[in-house]
Amino acid sequence: MRAEERLWESQAQLQAILDNTQARIFTKDKLGRYLLVNKWFAQLLDLPESSIIGKTAYDLYPGDRTIADAIHMNDQRVLDEGRPVQVENGFRRKTGLTRIFL
Repeated sequence: MRAEERLWESQAQLQAILDNTQARIFTKDKLGRYLLVNKWFAQLLDLPESSIIGKTAYDLYPGDRTIADAIHMNDQRVLDEGRPVQVENGFRRKTGLTRIFL
């Protein structure tokens, strides 16, 4: 049980660090599913963090393949190049407004 407690504490610390930086941070698996997001990334999408985890861009943008395709292509570029890349993405918010960010 002690190891589980330490793991939970480590996860809580990581989430606190991620949530206290204003950068939009997320991680995905090789299939493009969100594994971790911070509150700033969730706010960008106007969604609770829990509704993003496990989803892909296609799940989050079922009616707009243009955005989902662009996100998928950027993800593939990161995997192909094996390093971070700087890209510009647009996210449509619930209000209908699209926000662009690097």
